[in-house]
Amino acid sequence: MVAEKFKKNIEDMTALIESCWDENNPNDGLSFDERLEMKLNENPELKKFSDEHNICD
Repeated sequence: MVAEKFKKNIEDMTALIESCWDENNPNDGLSFDERLEMKLNENPELKKFSDEHNICD
């Protein structure tokens, strides 16, 4: 169960990171880091996961 939850969090985190790439957000005026911070703040569960595993430092 723990491994399945971890795998799902990794998959969700990967999708979130990919959604922050510049080519997926043309002309929005934000940097990758700004988009990532904004999206993590919108998703507390992934923010906690990222913080616990030092994924987005």
